[in-house]
Amino acid sequence: NQLVYGNCIQVDSSINPGNSGGPLFSLHGEVIGINGRGSFKERGRVNVGLGYAISANQIKNFIPDLLATKLVEHATLDASFSERQGKVVCSKIDLDSPVAQAGLALGDELLEFEGTLIENANQFTNLICTLPEDWPTKLRIRKKPDEQGEQVEKTITVRTYGLPYQKPKQPPKGPRGDGDKTPDEIKKAKRQRQMVELLSSPSGEIRLKQINQKYAQQIVQNWQNKDAPPSLSSGIIKLTDRIDRKDSKVGSQVVWLGTDGRFRIEMKLAGESVTYVFDGEQFYAFSDDKPVELSVVEAKINMSIIQAISMTAALQEKPFASFGELQLDGSDKAVEQNAYRIKLVDDDQDPFFVWVGMYGDDGYPSPRLLKVSANKDCAENGGVSFHDWKPVNSILLPHRRQFVNGLNEQLIMSIVTEKSEWIESDDGFFNVGLDEKSELETTNTDSASPPAAADEGVIR
Repeated sequence: NQLVYGNCIQVDSSINPGNSGGPLFSLHGEVIGINGRGSFKERGRVNVGLGYAISANQIKNFIPDLLATKLVEHATLDASFSERQGKVVCSKIDLDSPVAQAGLALGDELLEFEGTLIENANQFTNLICTLPEDWPTKLRIRKKPDEQGEQVEKTITVRTYGLPYQKPKQPPKGPRGDGDKTPDEIKKAKRQRQMVELLSSPSGEIRLKQINQKYAQQIVQNWQNKDAPPSLSSGIIKLTDRIDRKDSKVGSQVVWLGTDGRFRIEMKLAGESVTYVFDGEQFYAFSDDKPVELSVVEAKINMSIIQAISMTAALQEKPFASFGELQLDGSDKAVEQNAYRIKLVDDDQDPFFVWVGMYGDDGYPSPRLLKVSANKDCAENGGVSFHDWKPVNSILLPHRRQFVNGLNEQLIMSIVTEKSEWIESDDGFFNVGLDEKSELETTNTDSASPPAAADEGVIR
């Protein structure tokens, strides 16, 4: 009786006992919800004409967590909002909550939540009911007036808490045990115990590792099938890029991507030149033709290296294999899209995260690489997001990569491909001892800005 449906679909279809969990269809045969409750009143098991379903839009937010075999709680900001003088204002807040630490205070007005303008407190409640715990939530607020009567608007992005619920207790066995029950009663009691065990497990934890990994591999495979042709001759993709910061050109780079996963990057930024190479086994960084080996951990936090690895990942049998074992980490959002968050964990338990989109603009499944980072919130060393996908010899590649920082994906630097081409494979091209003259030595580059300041994120 404590179950609350937020933002549900109310229908007059005959949703009766036994229909719960089944699909609610539109007249076009599309699944738009999951049937869950009905109003029966004094008519026994016959619906009185009111049924309720969980909307498909809410289900989409929870699917990755469910496939990850997690018991997931609904979201809460640990803050409540009420209507006062025609405004929706914060009336209660836990001062230790992430949203309070990010700047929300009592009396602040809620203007927008997850891209939706807020007109009343009930609207906010309905929206947050559709989100799972740990969701990266964005809200725009107007601070209460200061001593001078001025009000400042502020955008806050935080991960939600889980809304805890009362855990069920294991039903007691009958005084005579299962031995005196009918087979149907024993089967029913077993299902009840299994459900109680499930609902009593800790939220947010992977319960079934093998099933989790099966779905993680399937998601990655679906993405690869979308972006890479089934059969491709070996070769090299060459990208000539412009590097922008705050709408100004600050550098350039040339990237060679081998279909076997090897790559070479020659970058000129802020008056300095650096080269990165991956020969299929080892990462290197050069300056002045002196190669330095990089560990996997160092490679994970190097955004220049990460962009190259990510662009060849769709071509590899085991993408990001050097970074660890695939695991479906759950529901998330990246570049304003619903996403599967994939986690790779190596033997030292050092993580790396890959976000794969769930749906295209038409609402149908369309897996695609959205973002990568060594940190779930793109903190510390930031992350790389991928945009403007175009084919190069039938391989879809992002022609714009953005170095971003933080949960709000603050833009630090953009890398835009100005020219792309396919060249034949050369077995010696990715050798670490390559002494050929860098193409960047003759590239005209606008006056370079100094490296990003600390508050703009760390770019390596």
